[in-house]
Amino acid sequence: MNLCIFYFLGMIISRIGSIIIEPLFKRIKFIVFADYEDYIIASKEDTEIKILSETNNLYRSILGLSFVLLIIDLYLIIRTQCNYLNTVYSIIFIIFIFILFAFSYQKQTRRIKQRVDKIKNERGVLENEHS
Repeated sequence: MNLCIFYFLGMIISRIGSIIIEPLFKRIKFIVFADYEDYIIASKEDTEIKILSETNNLYRSILGLSFVLLIIDLYLIIRTQCNYLNTVYSIIFIIFIFILFAFSYQKQTRRIKQRVDKIKNERGVLENEHS
């Protein structure tokens, strides 16, 4: 049972990094990503890029964990001041998880579509060259 709970918490932390930390850092230009199509092409030629990307995602998850710890501490401080939070914290948590994974789903769907469109465009170019 604990294994399932820890796995789920890990997923939440990972998604917080992907859905909250990453866009925030991109918006403030703390990080700049390569174009996704360039990444796909380059990762086929240089397999180390995938390893570097996995490490990059690990760091993003650690940032997500730090963010979660900060939120938990703030919640505990506020909870002592606001008694009504004791009765609605589970509803707030469930709504947060729903929104977090809805945006995760959207992001993953967009990534899949980008890859499909890239292949479709490449095949269209290849088919036109052979015609």
